[in-house]
Amino acid sequence: MLRANSIYWVKPDEDWANLSESMPCLSPAEAAKSKSYRSDLNRRNFVIGRTLLRLLVGQLLGFDATQVEFSIGPNGKPHHVDRFGFEWPFFNVSHTPGLIIIALSTESVIGIDAEHVAGGRYFELYDHVLSVREKIQICALEPSLQPRAFLRVWTRKEALLKAAGFGITQELSEFDVSVGDSSRILPVLRHDGQIYLSQFAVRDVSIVDSHLTSIACSHDASHFEVKALTLAVLGM
Repeated sequence: MLRANSIYWVKPDEDWANLSESMPCLSPAEAAKSKSYRSDLNRRNFVIGRTLLRLLVGQLLGFDATQVEFSIGPNGKPHHVDRFGFEWPFFNVSHTPGLIIIALSTESVIGIDAEHVAGGRYFELYDHVLSVREKIQICALEPSLQPRAFLRVWTRKEALLKAAGFGITQELSEFDVSVGDSSRILPVLRHDGQIYLSQFAVRDVSIVDSHLTSIACSHDASHFEVKALTLAVLGM
């Protein structure tokens, strides 16, 4: 049975790929988008993620997955609008190597992002992702702690912009989030020190050790239940 506020995750292996192929439910636009991916891996992950999203939303609404209709916002964020014109339920999806995450809520707008914790220092991404203050704070850490601190900031920012529906239209380096290791609600500040996007709460979420994950939502983010997605959860 689906919970009202849940974060579901899967490792996109061959079994999930085979399930997606055995029950095609993507819209013509989604099928066309899947073909636009140059990487076979990214294409497969998109198909798996969108199929599972349709199954989850369909189960919540009492619809077949093929009957679920998504609208696309001005910056590319998909959402579901009910017959009364209201966005409901709220959801967001993250694809990253080795992990697909679907956040689902009946209460609040949400955004979720995950990054794989791999080798590397990420210096080439600092100017794109970090504000000046964040860069100073991360560079002041022990070198061994810097990569994880950078990824943590990156996921928090991506989750926030996905919740707000900004997509890539907002520069990540133009606002600040906390660099520290915390699961508490995090303040988001602009360069001038003003609270930014104050309607959203941002927190870290523990899912799998190989990835860092953050969620942003317009209500308290602490009440989301994290569950591995299984066939039983999907009612299959």
